[in-house]
Amino acid sequence: MSNHSEDLVRRPEEAIYRTIYAPVDLHEMLASAEQRSRIRRLPPVQLFFGLKELSDEEVAQLAPHITQEQWRAVIDLDVWSRDRANTRELINLQRHILLNEDSVAGKLVGAPDPELWELAFARLLRIHPRVEEEVEGEPREGDYFETPDRDYLIVLPRNPELARVLRAILIRLYQLDPAWTRIRLESARFRTPTELNESAYEKRTRRVEEMGFQDYYEAVEIYAPMLEGESPPVKQKSSGTISTLPAPAHAPESGALLLMETLAYLSRSQEISPLLEELFFVCNKILTADRASPGEPRLMRRGIRKALTGISLGLDLWSEGNFERAVTGVQERYLQSFFRFGYTRLIELREKGRAVGQKHEPEPGSPAAAQLKGLLRKYPIQSWQREPGARLRWRFFSTAKEVRKAAKGLQAV
Repeated sequence: MSNHSEDLVRRPEEAIYRTIYAPVDLHEMLASAEQRSRIRRLPPVQLFFGLKELSDEEVAQLAPHITQEQWRAVIDLDVWSRDRANTRELINLQRHILLNEDSVAGKLVGAPDPELWELAFARLLRIHPRVEEEVEGEPREGDYFETPDRDYLIVLPRNPELARVLRAILIRLYQLDPAWTRIRLESARFRTPTELNESAYEKRTRRVEEMGFQDYYEAVEIYAPMLEGESPPVKQKSSGTISTLPAPAHAPESGALLLMETLAYLSRSQEISPLLEELFFVCNKILTADRASPGEPRLMRRGIRKALTGISLGLDLWSEGNFERAVTGVQERYLQSFFRFGYTRLIELREKGRAVGQKHEPEPGSPAAAQLKGLLRKYPIQSWQREPGARLRWRFFSTAKEVRKAAKGLQAV
């Protein structure tokens, strides 16, 4: 087994995080002419994480070496929360046009969808056209800005720093393309923020799906419990050649997650790249549903761990501890359906815990109280101690044995 495969089995969440999300060292790449030529070929997600480590001056140095598509991906990942754009964050990113020459600034300006620019103007500015020297409407009190063509009088935000940046950005936009800028301001006057947000969101959703992320409202479906008697569905098409290597009835005693043991076993006799891609898809789906920000590595790792333990739990419950059946299941059934299968069992456990807590409230600070606290969470977790009296710890359920132990513990409350 390769070192990467060993890492995937022993420390799966770390291996997956490094493979997909870990940032590249942009400091090092910028310091070398040979390395700088590689920047435009970086996957957008890795570029996004690497940007978090750079100062404004370093981003300005980086900008000539990235593509418009890469910068658009950075905006798609950084600006949106669920289906709402954070226009202040957009302005924070786009202020980098102030530090670059025209060709580079024009590339950055063209990266966001026009609707996103218009949404920022509609939310942050009050735009009053000038008609024959008369200003239309009644501008409120505040910091005013007259556009270079004198076509608009703009009331800037009350926040002094935001007003300063927006004034500078508008001047720069007029320098780059006055006709384009007038169209954006005029559109921001007449289109509603809701319409602009929805239009930009539709475009953004298509792009992030191509990067392996999902729409939030589709991603949360992974937490839909299965119906009573429902089983993980069989794939219409196999993810690859079904392994003919005879599997033992029991997994090796390695301490690794059952899911990772099955993948390691299958890697001996078949190409498992399709299964790994499917696994990454499920991880991304859970990260999206949990709203784990790409800029928070700790939460990203936790989301990956939840995905891996959840799939392993469902696989263990479904296979009833039979390793041969687990191997066949991973090949023939969807990994996300195993996550849902396990999550459904945890929901049942949570309801039992809620019922027990209503009848018999355990003593505060006791192991029983800690157990109930974990089970009653939105995504149930288990409490454990290395030894009696040691600090209480928390972890995700990953085996059928742990679920049975928790259920037995509820009976003892």
